[in-house]
Amino acid sequence: MTLDSWPNLAAMFFSQAERLGDRPFLWSKRGGAYAALSWRESAAQVRALAGALRRYGLAPGDRVLLCSENAPHWAIADFAIMAAGGITVPAYTTNTVRDHAHVLADSGAAMAVVSSAALGGRVAAAAAAAAPEAAALRRIVAIEAPAAE
Repeated sequence: MTLDSWPNLAAMFFSQAERLGDRPFLWSKRGGAYAALSWRESAAQVRALAGALRRYGLAPGDRVLLCSENAPHWAIADFAIMAAGGITVPAYTTNTVRDHAHVLADSGAAMAVVSSAALGGRVAAAAAAAAPEAAALRRIVAIEAPAAE
């Protein structure tokens, strides 16, 4: 296969996931040991998140702020955004509310995908601080549920 075999990166990912199936794709440390996430499992997660983004109203060409640590869920969210027709706007987890406000206003992001509720709160505060320039932001999706206190 050549790079010309696929119309876009999301199509290439799903093609490779079909071909490589249960082979390891992404690794993360869980319970003190590294564990693999297979191509098949990753593709299922990408499809689920892409479907949710579309149900939430993501339209082709909409921008989606992605704020997450360097972990498997970052790659899964990035592929899901692309698969849903969106454009990823990466943001640092260390951004301040002011930084996020600038990114939201400048990009016109319609949605945000964040790794935690804490980051979601910072992005929501940024959207409020940047109103009306950040008025495009309609929804924030947290990848991981907040920890119970």
